Amino acid sequence: MVYLWNIPKVGTTDNKITKTMNKKLFSAVLAVSLVMPLVTWAETSTEKESNGSEQIRETLKNEAEKLREATKTSLEQKREEVKKQAEDAREQLKQDAERLREAAKNSIEQRREEFQKQMESTRERFKKDMESARESAKKALEQKREEAKKAIEDIKDERKKETVKRLDQNLTETNTRMLLRYTANLDQLDRVVINIVSRTNKAEARGLVVAPVRTALATASTSLASARAAIVAQSGKTYAVVITSSTTAKAEIAVIRDTLKKDLKVVETAVKAARDAVHKAATTLASVNGIGEHEPGEEPKATSTVPVTPAPTPTSTATSTQ
Repeated sequence: MVYLWNIPKVGTTDNKITKTMNKKLFSAVLAVSLVMPLVTWAETSTEKESNGSEQIRETLKNEAEKLREATKTSLEQKREEVKKQAEDAREQLKQDAERLREAAKNSIEQRREEFQKQMESTRERFKKDMESARESAKKALEQKREEAKKAIEDIKDERKKETVKRLDQNLTETNTRMLLRYTANLDQLDRVVINIVSRTNKAEARGLVVAPVRTALATASTSLASARAAIVAQSGKTYAVVITSSTTAKAEIAVIRDTLKKDLKVVETAVKAARDAVHKAATTLASVNGIGEHEPGEEPKATSTVPVTPAPTPTSTATSTQ
């Protein structure tokens, strides 16, 4: 290296200028020689810092990606677990509901069968009581006819005599025929009641309020029992044509005819009361909030429109005996 201060001197002034320039150049060179390493170091340091920051960012990015993947996997697992638990819970609820429905259905069917058996038992007992009353009435009728036989034979007019005998038979047949019709009316009402009871049980199983229906059914059952009792009582009555003489026969026959009509009217009233009570139970059931229409497989809506045969006006008469 050639240093500037080794340049030959020209003159004093020139030397001074030269010295001054040499000093400035020296200072500049020195500054450059001192700054250059710093710049180089700074550049190296900045590059290292940049590389380090990039590595840190890449590391953080990788860690964040791993965390996201781990979180995603965990959430998927939790979601699957919750989904499985929900499905299991739904299936369990479905099975429990099915068991409850089956239990309720079995209970309703059992109650229906028990009620049907009870009704059948009541009808059987009624038939036996009616047969017993009819047998007793038959014996009493034969006795009454035997007692009236002499008075009838005393009638001189053969046509009138045959008419009296025919009327005697007609009154008995009319009583029997009407009682059978009233019994058929009650049997129809029994079937309506069974229908109402079945629908009431199902409504109760659904949580509906059926207490008023139960009360109406109790009243209907009482009315039906009263009507059957009236039929049994009427079965035990006889209407033999008993006359004292041919001159009083017409009036005596009229009395017997009116007696039969009044007695049958009592039975008719009892049967109508039973029909009205059953109708009340049916309308009470229909008014239950939420009862709706019957479901598939369920019996139709209960109805009590059962006609009651009115008591006839007998064309013949007889006296009534218990």
